[in-house]
Amino acid sequence: MKQHLFSKAMFVLMAMLMVNTKMLAQEPYAVLSEENGEVLLTFYYDNQKVERDGMSVGPFISLISSWDNTRNKITTVVFDASFANCTSITSTASWFSGCENLEKIIGIENLKTDNVTDMKWMFSDCRSLTSLDVSRFNTANVTNMKYMFNGCSSLTSLDLRSFNTANVTDMSFLFDGCSNLTSLNVSHFNTGNVKCLDGLFRGCSSLTTLDVSHFNTAKVGFMSNMFRGCIGLTSLDISSFNTANVYGMNHMFRDCSSLTTIYASDLWDARDVNDDSGSMFKNCTNLVGGQGTKYNSRKTDATYARIDGGEDAPGYFTDKTATGVKGVTSEADRLHAPVYNLSGQRLTAPRKGINIIGGKKVVVK
Repeated sequence: MKQHLFSKAMFVLMAMLMVNTKMLAQEPYAVLSEENGEVLLTFYYDNQKVERDGMSVGPFISLISSWDNTRNKITTVVFDASFANCTSITSTASWFSGCENLEKIIGIENLKTDNVTDMKWMFSDCRSLTSLDVSRFNTANVTNMKYMFNGCSSLTSLDLRSFNTANVTDMSFLFDGCSNLTSLNVSHFNTGNVKCLDGLFRGCSSLTTLDVSHFNTAKVGFMSNMFRGCIGLTSLDISSFNTANVYGMNHMFRDCSSLTTIYASDLWDARDVNDDSGSMFKNCTNLVGGQGTKYNSRKTDATYARIDGGEDAPGYFTDKTATGVKGVTSEADRLHAPVYNLSGQRLTAPRKGINIIGGKKVVVK
């Protein structure tokens, strides 16, 4: 009797161990399959990886995924319901990069990104995607978003309302080549820790408005190609841009042929730019500074990247803080206060344009 009870207890214990082992064996993986002429990439989270001939989901250090040789044939991505139980993903870098025939992503709400730190190249060159729902992404821990949507040329809009970018340091070429985007709201982006904005909106040729008026660029070192090719924009407000640490601005506004006004503030300073900025304003043929300085094809480098001070200090920017000022504040100021131009040179009298009189900006028309 005792022997029987002992054997039964051992059986129960072994059964429990087997169950626990199976539970511990759950892991994320991906499976390639073909159905009705479609090539599917399905993500699972269970203990059947071996049976399904599953592949690793990374992190991929070299940006070459397990399905790299087949990526250009994938037409559909599916996140199985089981994947919603996976919270161990720390990187989605390059997952769908180069999936140029990918047309739909099913169950993306089952992808939990709470612990993801790296999203670089995630959807790069997904040129057949016409819609993409990333509205439920938790990006609070993400530090790298470079090239994330690069080359998604068929997307017309992106819902980024959930994106928390407080820890992101690299946004370079994030929307580069998204040529059909007509709606893009980045007004809530926290860029306080970003160091690179190179090519951020390059080639977003269908955008007619873009709100970057709140961007904190105090830590940014690179802005080259940032708005290049945004041919639909007629105005830009970069008055919050602090460029104290920026030394890369080449091609920043190049080919923005419809751009007429760029608003800036005293935070802007391009004197320390040391890259080749010769094409910063190339082909910005409609650009006019706040005091009437018109585009000059021979003046396309960073020397004109300043608030327009009229004849004494021509520039292509418009001082946002001076907008609406009618004239000198008082006769006493005009007669007795020291007068300077925007370059800091002492003047004998106020001149047409923006003057610094008694420490205040004054527009003389």
